[in-house]
Amino acid sequence: DISHIGRVHFVGRDHRHSDTGLHMVVLEVQGVVGYTPQTARRLPTLNPPFRPFELIAMEDEMKYISITQVIDQLDVYVDTTFESDSDLSAEYEGRGQYFLRRVMRTKTGVVEVWPYCKSSPIRAELEIAAHGRDLLENIFCSDIQVISLPYQLFIDGFGLYRNMYRSLMGFYMIPALSAVERSKRNNIFTLTFGPHGTNFPDTIAALSYGLSTLDCKGIMVDIGEEKVRVAASCIAFLGDMPQQTSNAGIKGPTARRSCRSCFIDDKNRPNLDYDLRNNGRFHHHMQHLRSKLDDLPNPTRRDQMCQEQGMTAQAVSLFQICPSLNLISYFPSDPCHSEFAGISEISHSLLVCSVLSPHGQQEYFRMLQTFPFPRGWNRLQSPITHLKKYQLQEHARASIIIPLVLRCGLREEWLSLAIKQTIPTAFSAGNQSPVDLIIQVYAAIARSNSLLVSQSPRENDPEVARQIILGARQQLQFLIEAAARAAATFGPSRAGSVVSRQPSPAPTMGTVATHTGDYTKKQSLYGI
Repeated sequence: DISHIGRVHFVGRDHRHSDTGLHMVVLEVQGVVGYTPQTARRLPTLNPPFRPFELIAMEDEMKYISITQVIDQLDVYVDTTFESDSDLSAEYEGRGQYFLRRVMRTKTGVVEVWPYCKSSPIRAELEIAAHGRDLLENIFCSDIQVISLPYQLFIDGFGLYRNMYRSLMGFYMIPALSAVERSKRNNIFTLTFGPHGTNFPDTIAALSYGLSTLDCKGIMVDIGEEKVRVAASCIAFLGDMPQQTSNAGIKGPTARRSCRSCFIDDKNRPNLDYDLRNNGRFHHHMQHLRSKLDDLPNPTRRDQMCQEQGMTAQAVSLFQICPSLNLISYFPSDPCHSEFAGISEISHSLLVCSVLSPHGQQEYFRMLQTFPFPRGWNRLQSPITHLKKYQLQEHARASIIIPLVLRCGLREEWLSLAIKQTIPTAFSAGNQSPVDLIIQVYAAIARSNSLLVSQSPRENDPEVARQIILGARQQLQFLIEAAARAAATFGPSRAGSVVSRQPSPAPTMGTVATHTGDYTKKQSLYGI
């Protein structure tokens, strides 16, 4: 009965008091839609059409069942190369075998269908593809007890003598413990340093034998009088924004396409409504592109494809450490750099240099000096003269304090004349005062930052969280537009700004707040 076919996503013991029974082995099963003439008529727009023996996975339909409820296992061919508007692969056409090549979602009330290669694969599928089912069964289905020690690998280059002219690449292993335990120095283990002048792939090759063995076969360890197999696999690679981009095989921020999550280009980075479903990067799709790239015989054509797709010419070397890594989900974003050194720094510089008048700057700093900070928080240096010297932690504290300071003290006479005239138009809000609109921007940024860096966020609904994050960026875009219009209409003024206190006329963070062109440049780097 095809109405009772499911795809196993997770196997584990249920420690809750539920219908499956306490401590019972349970399966998290994804619903699957099988072919029937009636179902095919309900999906008339599929191209190619719904075929007999075809299965479509339901992304938003998950349920838990006991392992005793499984009657049989099906041999299903999963096509990871299928893309829209392409016909059946000759490998399984007409063979009478079940196959899966598409994913469906109905939670939004609208039926959405997309190729399976543009969805996130589960870890088990990647491990079977990398190591083979037979090897995994022989090693992990024996009578020997197995202990799994998953870990995160932090990769970061740091400069000697406080500069990057002589740098080392550090590799640090962090066990997959709780957030509190991971932050303790005793739980961070240094693996190695890549000496200055060595290639990144060479350092990875030196680590590959030991770490790949732990990932695949594990090692035998004597614990007391019992032999135990210890397996350690990497579940995520950590690093700052440029390092993560390099780890994932994506070009840097100056490239036309530099996002490791989607194919957005430099001209569309401010577009918050960009279609991530159809234009996102996904593991199987990226592997397919890499295969195409490797098959090109012409070096010029390979370089052109790298530019078009935003990919590095060299394949991802971290596969040597973790053969089953996911090119997308294994490289999480770095919210501290993107939000604090990016969004928060831009917004704070905008406030000081463009929104406030010279009188407003002094009043703002005076109130910042006397405003009560939470216990344990250090005071902030003057943003008028020291904003460029702020570290990440100072930008973080400022992003939370600014909306409170503005809510308690901001007056309309603090604002520059140009901003007061351009803000209502930029925000399309003629009924709200400029003061309320400015406070609204910084409150939205504070809420977004709190959500993104919290160890236990209050908002668990992904769609609500997405709206909070996008709302903050949209509000900042409106404020940038108001500042740009003010600069274009009244001309940039350097009096009393951060720029006027800099000894060099070279472009700095201060110029972002006074010149329209620099806004666009900074905006494109962070995609706000």
